[in-house]
Amino acid sequence: MIDERVYEFLYCQQGLANEEKSGLRKQVNVLIERFKIIIESNKENSKALVDTINEVICNSRKLSKRNGFYEKVAGSKRRGKQNACK
Repeated sequence: MIDERVYEFLYCQQGLANEEKSGLRKQVNVLIERFKIIIESNKENSKALVDTINEVICNSRKLSKRNGFYEKVAGSKRRGKQNACK
């Protein structure tokens, strides 16, 4: 009689443990899917960030060249005015 109760108790506990294990597996699978989504999102964001940085560098170079050109033009006009005043 006691052996049957112990057996039923243990059988019941095993069933509960299996249900809990199944629930934990589902949670782990959900977390794995979330991590995959986060990793993919990070890759996309990283690519977008690199593209933005490259665009800023390119625009900075263009502005630097343009600034150099305008400095030359302004310098030659200043020299022209100085020569005209003499």
